[in-house]
Amino acid sequence: MGELRANILEHSEHEYSGYLVFDATPNRFEFVVADARVGVLQSLGTHPHFAYVKDSGTALELALSEGVSRFYDDKDRGRGFRPIFIGLANASNHLRFRSADHSREIVRRHGGHLQATTHQRASLKGFLCSALCEAP
Repeated sequence: MGELRANILEHSEHEYSGYLVFDATPNRFEFVVADARVGVLQSLGTHPHFAYVKDSGTALELALSEGVSRFYDDKDRGRGFRPIFIGLANASNHLRFRSADHSREIVRRHGGHLQATTHQRASLKGFLCSALCEAP
């Protein structure tokens, strides 16, 4: 959650636009980290390497890939959401990432298999990540 909060401060371009909320009960933990400013497509688009990306669905898929960041060629800067995603995927039953008019959802199926899908949605401003962790 701390890393996602730090991403809001760094990538939203307006540190007061974000929030982090959670709900914890026995055997269940859910949280949402969001901001209402710059989305993933606009953030990635600040690097010329990602200028070809024209939709938020592709931007979300890329941002969750290994080594993708708007700081793509800066070895000392962020490596994208992938390390966060791996940690969340190991602990969560349902992950949802939203930006602009797309969502990327990762659901844990029976047997531990993760199923990822990207869908077009009603547009919203900014970025949202939610995770649901439940004990078996």
